[in-house]
Amino acid sequence: MKHWTEEDFKQWLYGLKEDDGHAAECVECRGEMERLTLERRRMVAQPEVSSDFLAAQRRSIHQRLGDPIRNWMAVRWAVSAAVVLLVMLGITLNNVKRTPAISDEQLFSELAAMEQSAEPQAIAPIHKLFEE
Repeated sequence: MKHWTEEDFKQWLYGLKEDDGHAAECVECRGEMERLTLERRRMVAQPEVSSDFLAAQRRSIHQRLGDPIRNWMAVRWAVSAAVVLLVMLGITLNNVKRTPAISDEQLFSELAAMEQSAEPQAIAPIHKLFEE
């Protein structure tokens, strides 16, 4: 029989391959199987934690839950939202100040001038190119 490959050991470890008796005959493969078995047991074993440690951890959690400084999440969101609204208001007011106020009379006179002109306004810059 040939030695097991790494893939064979993985499949055996996860229960996807049955032991075909090779480990009983081969010292190397049996040693690898024992090493993998011990490693798996070590990895899935529950860590030993003392009850004093767990009690101290529980007390610390309860203390932090009751601490008013740590319960500022709602205040943080409110402050963030207020800052965003102030920035948006500032941008809006800045744009409002830049728009010039025009009177009705001035608007009507400009509209009448545009209507009476036979030449579109878009052509005026082109004329300036050819003026000497």
